[in-house]
Amino acid sequence: MSSRLEIELTSSRPDGTWTWRKAGAKLPKGELPGDVVPAGVNVGDVVRAEADILTDGVIILSVQAPKAARAERFETLEVVGTRRDEPLVTQTLAPKGRGDGRGRGRRRDGDDRGEGR
Repeated sequence: MSSRLEIELTSSRPDGTWTWRKAGAKLPKGELPGDVVPAGVNVGDVVRAEADILTDGVIILSVQAPKAARAERFETLEVVGTRRDEPLVTQTLAPKGRGDGRGRGRRRDGDDRGEGR
């Protein structure tokens, strides 16, 4: 069963073979024949490869050319705010004072809360 891998081509040998490693790996993983590598691919390119993963190693069956750089689909907009130094958070405090007394009523007896209803 074949699977897709992203591989990096690490070197091209004079006999036409290439060495490769998985994209992001440190050490080369294996070799592949030059006839499966598309024209225009350079050393260091990351390409997609169709590979058979076996118990004794990985065999690269085909290599696809790297994708061209995608153009951005969205334009970036620059947001220009006011040039004044204003506080980022505004706050409005209630006026000081005891108020007009409507919020709390006086209790007749503070000890019997809830009793006698």
